[in-house]
Amino acid sequence: MTNPVPALRNFISTTAVLLAFGMCLLAPQGFASEEERAALMALYDATDGPNWTNSTGWGTETDYCDWFGVICLNASVYEIDLRRNNLSGELPQALAQLTQLDELILVGNALTGSLPAWLSELPALKHVYLNNNEFSGSLPVEWAGLQAIQRLYLGDNQLTGALPAWLADIATLDIFDITLN
Repeated sequence: MTNPVPALRNFISTTAVLLAFGMCLLAPQGFASEEERAALMALYDATDGPNWTNSTGWGTETDYCDWFGVICLNASVYEIDLRRNNLSGELPQALAQLTQLDELILVGNALTGSLPAWLSELPALKHVYLNNNEFSGSLPVEWAGLQAIQRLYLGDNQLTGALPAWLADIATLDIFDITLN
């Protein structure tokens, strides 16, 4: 009869190693990147962050994934939700550094200027809510590159011009709202 203890020890040792490895994969990795942090701070600075309704955590040494309105997935900025938060000014180009951004919700603020052409540089962007702001001008031709976009809310701004033909070429676009312009 063989002794089962060495086999059991080997099984327990292997299981412990696999569990430890799995925990490392699931553990948060800390700050995503200094580029993302700088991009978020550019947003704060460009849109009068000190006068936002809620700016909890912004600009502090805490992990920016814990800042108000920032949601991270795998330690990268996945969503920005600063709806009705008293943002004013223009959106900074630096936000194009948030390459994992899936959802941008800036409804009901006082954002001005042209719609940002650089949104087309965000490959993961699926949902954009820029309605109820003060954007002006027409839809940027660069937005023809928004091939992952599913929802695009631009209503209640000051947009002008004809709807571009390239809108019909975006097969993923489910909702397009441009009312009250």
